[in-house]
Amino acid sequence: MNKIIVAATRLNINSISKARDGLIALGYPKASLGSVSAILKITFLYGLSNLRHVINLENDPSEESMDIVKKVSQEAIVDFIVVDSIQAMSPKGEQETKAGKEKSIESDEIALLARKMGKFLRVSGSAVHNGKVAVLMIGQIRTGGLGTFIVKSTLSGGNAIKHWSVLTLFMRRGQKADAPTVKEKVDGKTKQKIVGFDSVIKIEKTKVSDSMCENSDLHLPFYLLTGYNQEEIGEINDKL
Repeated sequence: MNKIIVAATRLNINSISKARDGLIALGYPKASLGSVSAILKITFLYGLSNLRHVINLENDPSEESMDIVKKVSQEAIVDFIVVDSIQAMSPKGEQETKAGKEKSIESDEIALLARKMGKFLRVSGSAVHNGKVAVLMIGQIRTGGLGTFIVKSTLSGGNAIKHWSVLTLFMRRGQKADAPTVKEKVDGKTKQKIVGFDSVIKIEKTKVSDSMCENSDLHLPFYLLTGYNQEEIGEINDKL
């Protein structure tokens, strides 16, 4: 099941209620306000500290999720949309036939998600731009290239994502030597204790004028007890 988190910062509760009612009228009855987990996820992972209202939606198949993004962008009723994740999107053509019968796993669909994503980005691109909405699409990277000779990391969903993306970031776990540490005394000796790990954020593509150049690496420490530090996230945001 694909999860969409729609967060609004600029509108009052009446506008959010309007958005929720509109989504229910479209056949998406699982809208819920005040999702604590969604607020924490967006606030701490993406550094948004001024969220007032959050709508958390779960939809299946993926066409419903794409229609939601298009609809709320056209009406300009939200500021920020998170699609989590691209891999979780399952087009209707994968699940059932045109006659409405359930498909077997044996059935093959060639690049169906990539074609749907291409159409979705073409149709909703102008709505997102005119509505001044930021859309964050989360995905897991996979290995692509020509066998073992040319190996590179790429995203699922086709080349349309690369074309339409304003900012593409690849995030991975860094080396143990770069992990955050604290000093502690063991048997009268001071030793360095690892309290987290280093997250490396690579700028794969950027169209932002004042960001760091492409292929730059940013390091963000993750602490096992407290997670990411809000001040350090703010410093990273200034460089993107």
